[in-house]
Amino acid sequence: MKKSINKKALAMLLSTALALSPCAGVYAQDLQGMDDPNEILDVQEMPEEQEIPEAKLGELQEELDSEVLNGEVAAPDSVSEGNVEVLEAPNPNEAEAAAAESAFDIQDGVLVKYTGSDREVVIPEGVTRIGASAFEYYSRLEKLVIPEGVVDIGESAFYGCSNLKSIEFPVSLESIGSSAFGFCSKLKEIVFPESVVSIGDWAFEYCNLEKVVIPKKVNYVGKGAFNRCRTIIVDLENPLYDSRDNCNAIIESGSNTLIQGGRGTVIPGSVTSIGSSAFADSTVENIKIPEGVVSIGESAFSNCYYLDNMEFPASLESIGDQAFQGCGRLKRVVIP
Repeated sequence: MKKSINKKALAMLLSTALALSPCAGVYAQDLQGMDDPNEILDVQEMPEEQEIPEAKLGELQEELDSEVLNGEVAAPDSVSEGNVEVLEAPNPNEAEAAAAESAFDIQDGVLVKYTGSDREVVIPEGVTRIGASAFEYYSRLEKLVIPEGVVDIGESAFYGCSNLKSIEFPVSLESIGSSAFGFCSKLKEIVFPESVVSIGDWAFEYCNLEKVVIPKKVNYVGKGAFNRCRTIIVDLENPLYDSRDNCNAIIESGSNTLIQGGRGTVIPGSVTSIGSSAFADSTVENIKIPEGVVSIGESAFSNCYYLDNMEFPASLESIGDQAFQGCGRLKRVVIP
């Protein structure tokens, strides 16, 4: 179907509509070239716009949603509207997680250093060892969770974490290094997993532990490891160490040497030696050394500030270097 329109009228309409167009000048020239402005043009009628039924629109929307969910159509991360770009807002949880991860310096499975500021620290999965001094003197630390897979805690790893109160050890843990938790003075309770085999020298020095149970697989307990612990018990199935007669101490079974004692320890009559640093830096006040003890190791009672009375048995043969150094309140000593 055709409709007729006057050339002059068409020119006026197009001039107005195209005035804002970059191509306006070109179209104006074309119109000016007309011989007769009043000439009638035949214009092909544009088809009328057809409205899409609402039901069909619903079907198209469902089809598009399905393609997006199935990955066939990618949803945009940002939308541009004119000169304004609307960006997708970042996920705050992802940002916090990324910041936390960046606080751990991990190299080949070893946590070398922690540089964060959290009071509760959960060490990331994949770590197998905690390096020497990784958290040393990090006094903000209050709670520590060590993940499964960690087998070793290095020397002085948490030394001086004076506010540390809670530790969760993994069942994979085998070794705790020297002074690993030294001077964690608010640490009062720990539970070792059965997997632990080695506890280094001074591992928990000056920790005010209420109770420690030495697992059955432990084959090494270093000197002074539990010098401030109130109650020490060795698992009955441990073949190398024992706490016979409820003595509140650790005794090396094969040599009958008491290697770790403390306040409240009662030395059994079957003990023959007091080991090196066995009571060093403890809060022991009075101790009776029974008949049968023949030697007292070096630094055995060093820095026992509260010790004020000591009686030696007739069986005693040797006293090691600095065995009683720093015992400022010791006023009475009877030597056989």
